[in-house]
Amino acid sequence: MSAPNPPCMPLALLLSLASPAWASDVIATGANGSNGAPPGTGQTVTANNNPGPDATNTAKATGGNGGSSTSVVGTGGAGGDATANTGATSSSTSGAKSVASAYGGSGGQPMYYGPGGEAGKATAMAYSYNTSSTGDAIANANATGGNGGGSGSLGMSYGAAQGGTASNSTATAKLNATSTGNASASVVQIGGKGGNTNGYTGGGGLGGEAGGAQAKAIAGHGIAKASIIQIGGAGGYGAYGGSGAASSLVNAVSGSTNGGSLYLTQTAQGGFGANGHIAGWGGAASSSLSTTDTTSALVQSRVNAIGGNLGLGQSSGYAARGGAATATGSLSSAHAVDIASTATGGGDSCDSAYCYGSGGGGGSARAVANASTSGTKDNATATATALGGNGSIGGTVSGSAASAKAQAGTATASVIQTGGSGGNGYGNGGTGASSALVNAATGSTNGGKLFLNQTARGGNGGNSSAAAGGGAGNASSSLATTDTTSALVQTRSSAYGGNAGGSATGNGIAGGRGQRHR
Repeated sequence: MSAPNPPCMPLALLLSLASPAWASDVIATGANGSNGAPPGTGQTVTANNNPGPDATNTAKATGGNGGSSTSVVGTGGAGGDATANTGATSSSTSGAKSVASAYGGSGGQPMYYGPGGEAGKATAMAYSYNTSSTGDAIANANATGGNGGGSGSLGMSYGAAQGGTASNSTATAKLNATSTGNASASVVQIGGKGGNTNGYTGGGGLGGEAGGAQAKAIAGHGIAKASIIQIGGAGGYGAYGGSGAASSLVNAVSGSTNGGSLYLTQTAQGGFGANGHIAGWGGAASSSLSTTDTTSALVQSRVNAIGGNLGLGQSSGYAARGGAATATGSLSSAHAVDIASTATGGGDSCDSAYCYGSGGGGGSARAVANASTSGTKDNATATATALGGNGSIGGTVSGSAASAKAQAGTATASVIQTGGSGGNGYGNGGTGASSALVNAATGSTNGGKLFLNQTARGGNGGNSSAAAGGGAGNASSSLATTDTTSALVQTRSSAYGGNAGGSATGNGIAGGRGQRHR
């Protein structure tokens, strides 16, 4: 007697038994803390998908929110931390891609009296490696700290909590030296927002800190791109507006190619100050990048710093400002180089009559860029741009400079420095800042062409609807050059005074002066 036939099984089930049932996505969401006295803490979570099983893998972690306090006096529950880690290794020509995202949980709220709950932290890490000869590698990491808990509905002097930290996020994309594919690594890291307060004397929470980001891209004959955007957390609303957090990056992006093109972009941005009876300060921003490359056919570097804007306020006796910005970059290579450093001071959007008084205003700005190539016929380009923040007093600018050095190729150095403009107001218009440059653009070649450009601009004065318009900033540009080794030298020195602010009452004021010497 023959054995009975086995029961039929669906094809999909047979396939699932023949190979592991991998998932390319890992998502972890923390439980929220319960409301109570005391309230519960948000759950801390980790989403780990490294090494991921597929050519494309993601990991997403979201910390739980803190619970609210139900007692008359109490603290909100803390938000949970979040960590996401993912990787992808592939030999496919379709590429390897990894995306990691982490979001800290928000702090809980007290009911009547008490401070807000602590915010959760966030860190994201992504890694991609493609071993094929043509496929790409992409790694993206995104991290945002949780929001700080606010004070209770009758907050009084209790303060809100600081925003959560976003820190140490990394992205790495790698290809082999003979690959013709492209590698891209990017990090976006943002500190959490400070909590709000309802009290008449309580302060809004400070913006959450952001720091430690790193991005690296390695390619062969193709393109390698590494970029970071790091933003300090914004302050929370309160009688004293919370200040935005500072953001600083030092040599945070890197990469290499084997005869390809390398693009590096590093951006630090300060957090926005919050509104309040007393306005919160904008966070300062500093971005510094020094790169030496000997193997890429082209290296392009972009170094950016953006100061945080100042919050709105009602007190005229507190001299808050937008965040200062400093961008400095240096790039050296055996082949073509192009670097641009850009600094933009934080501004304010308040009129000069009601907000910050005569001491407040836009943030200062300074930019420096240096480029050098040892390639026989390669070009070197360096551009430094500084813009003071707009405000009741325009942000100051000083110390900007650019230098370019080449051999028989072309060296171009350009500096543009613009004073911040004065703000508009019901009272007197704000005053524009002056700008002065003296021999700020320099360079040299060994038989090549040298181009030096220098432009100073004064800030505009602010308008007034009931009093005098603001005074404009002056501008001065002086450039003296001596060169004995270049085949051609061309210099351009320009200065433009700002425009005076207008007034509805007819109380005009003179515009800024522009002086140039070369």
